[in-house]
Amino acid sequence: MTSITHGQQYTVDGYVIEESLFLPVEGQIVEIKNENGTQIASALTDESGYFEQEVTVSGGAQFITLSINRNCSGVINSYDVDLDLDSQHLCYIFEACEDIPCQARFNYEQQSPNNLFFQFTDVSLVDAYAWEWDFDDGTTSSQQNPLHLFESQGSYTVTLTITGDNCITQVQRTVNAEYRNCLAKYSFEQVNQGEQLVVNFNDNSMGFYTARLWEFDDLGTSTQQNPKYAFPEPGEYDVELTVFSKSCFSSLRKAVYVEPSPQCFALFNHEQILSSDLLVQFADKSAGKSLLFWYWEFGDGFSAEGQNPAHIYQDTGVYNVSLRVISTSGQSYYTNTIHVVESSGCVADFTWIQPDPDNPQVVFNSLTPNGNLNYSWDFGDGETSGLKSPAHQYDDFGTYEVSLNVLGYGCGDNFSQSITLEEPEYCDAKFTWEQDFPQSRTINFINQSFGNDISYVWDFGDGEVSEAENPVHTYEVSGTYYVELIVNTAEGCVDSTSTTLEILPPLNMSGHVFAGDNAINMGSAHLYRFAENEEIIYLGESALDDGVFEFEELVPGDYFVQAIPVYDFPNPVIPFYSPVYSGGSQTWQDATTFNTGSIPEDIQLNLVSYEDFFTGKGSIAGVVLQSETPDNLPLIFYLTDGENNVFRFVMAEPDVRFSFDDIPFGGYSLVPEKPGKMSEPFYLLLDADYPENRNIVFLETDATIKPDLSKLTEIKSSEAMSVLPNPANQYFTIGWPGKENSFIGLKIFDASTMQLISTTVVKPGDRVEVLNYAPGIYVIMATIGNQSSCQKLVVR
Repeated sequence: MTSITHGQQYTVDGYVIEESLFLPVEGQIVEIKNENGTQIASALTDESGYFEQEVTVSGGAQFITLSINRNCSGVINSYDVDLDLDSQHLCYIFEACEDIPCQARFNYEQQSPNNLFFQFTDVSLVDAYAWEWDFDDGTTSSQQNPLHLFESQGSYTVTLTITGDNCITQVQRTVNAEYRNCLAKYSFEQVNQGEQLVVNFNDNSMGFYTARLWEFDDLGTSTQQNPKYAFPEPGEYDVELTVFSKSCFSSLRKAVYVEPSPQCFALFNHEQILSSDLLVQFADKSAGKSLLFWYWEFGDGFSAEGQNPAHIYQDTGVYNVSLRVISTSGQSYYTNTIHVVESSGCVADFTWIQPDPDNPQVVFNSLTPNGNLNYSWDFGDGETSGLKSPAHQYDDFGTYEVSLNVLGYGCGDNFSQSITLEEPEYCDAKFTWEQDFPQSRTINFINQSFGNDISYVWDFGDGEVSEAENPVHTYEVSGTYYVELIVNTAEGCVDSTSTTLEILPPLNMSGHVFAGDNAINMGSAHLYRFAENEEIIYLGESALDDGVFEFEELVPGDYFVQAIPVYDFPNPVIPFYSPVYSGGSQTWQDATTFNTGSIPEDIQLNLVSYEDFFTGKGSIAGVVLQSETPDNLPLIFYLTDGENNVFRFVMAEPDVRFSFDDIPFGGYSLVPEKPGKMSEPFYLLLDADYPENRNIVFLETDATIKPDLSKLTEIKSSEAMSVLPNPANQYFTIGWPGKENSFIGLKIFDASTMQLISTTVVKPGDRVEVLNYAPGIYVIMATIGNQSSCQKLVVR
């Protein structure tokens, strides 16, 4: 029995060329394989590197594979490409490796007659990855092109060893290193002229010489300064330049590699486009260096220039199309036969059905006869399709203008019609909700129901109902609730939906305040929360009951707590205790914060003790001027020594006044403390001459609390500091009786803005320059140890 193989015939052609020089590879076997990797044909390249073969491929196949194997420098390289069977003519150009011999070569050149620096250049043709130079003077290098200094004159045998893939080779050259009156040096560049392999040589020699001689291997000589030489064929040539005079002789020999002129290889593919015209798109597949020009002849009497033209034929038939490509070094021709065909049955028409009346989805059925055609649908809603009979999902019911455009090879047709999708009468109950946080009892219900002229009934599961479309409901207590929505339409459609809603128990925070080992009853705890913009929000106070405080129904966030004791005793108590924040700090910046995601079961605050058994005849009082509406946050004033030891604290009164009475004489720091405010202390000195300071003013802004030094009454005591001259126009000095050898910390403020102008350290009598100060009034604060004094300065 004889088996008959049915299949489709294809023409396969192309080139095999070397990848860098674009030279043809003759006698190369090109294997052609099917989808299973089985060889079904082969071809052999000619002297131009061209191959061509007719192949038969079984029906249903999607692609074929072209393969070549090349032995380059002892290494077998395989090249494979898959070609889709989308045309009767398939073409490809292989760019394969070059077979380069394993041979090391190098050039060298002395840099100057006056030194022994030599530039070594690897000119081996091997694709190396390692170089080893031995300069015969005890030194080596692993660079490809090293610059080397010989320490003394002499003759050296320099060795280069290179390593590449399957290649290790070595070469030696003798280098004469000596100081010279003249030095032969030259450079070169290959600049072909037409088909001639021309190299330009440039004499770069140094020093004094009267004559030169060029020797181009064994081919010829020249005495020109910068000669051009045409080499007969590609390859390596030894070119030597000698310069000389009566007192000098120098020669330099280099290996010059002359590359062959690159070639070009014309090749193209084509595809007939589905359109109302007989349109064929041509695709250039040519290869070569510096392709400049493409000239096409389409076989119907018309021609064109350009790389990838499209051409419309007037009739169907068989045409011989040729392509000529031109590069800087030559040209190439390629001709192929194409078949221009025409389709039949380009009649556009369709029907449609809506399978589900409740769903705006349509199935379209094209009535166009089967054929190799292109279908383009426009569904009238901005969506398209390229299928013959597509199904389309519309977003909504309504009327749409649908069109079908059919294209074949040389024919086309269009048909459109309006379709109407009637909206059914139905309703759908649906809702969702929003809750600020899981413990919030206020819920925003969002209706998402569908229907015409809907009325609503909400059952919130706690006995309350609503007929609003989007109600807001607040539950009395936390818990789990069954929420139901019932919708009714004017047409009598009724639908309902329900869900289970859980409200978590409220967030609470509690703890104890201790004074030593004892819980205190006199005082209160204060709670603060950080807002998203880092603003501090005051949430109120909790009176201490046996030291216990509690805050309820908190929103999620970061909190810190402050404990403030209250003393109301007829007799002094030792020790006293001052306020603290959570974590034991006396400043809000150092307070420990608590996130509601992990609140401790019991927060303990331990007040800081101090010994307030000092009595005296001094007193301090003042007021805080606020630039904004009062925020009602607790404001504390600490009275400390120079080392921040607390003597006493007071709470600011509702009118933002404060006072300290019965204070011993001495130097103090008055420190304001308020959450969210950066504070600046005020330094003062009380003595027998000035036993009180009751006119202290602090300025409070949205970010700071700092003393208003411009409101101070200056200290005039003979024991306080003096400023001379005052007014001043060039300088002033500080005087302080009894402190002649002490260092004074000096701060100067602008009296109108209280901006700090300068900070320095001086001794009494030292000059302080004011030449750069603008005329006006300034405040000087001087500090020695824990004593401070202030005075105004006028600058003219």
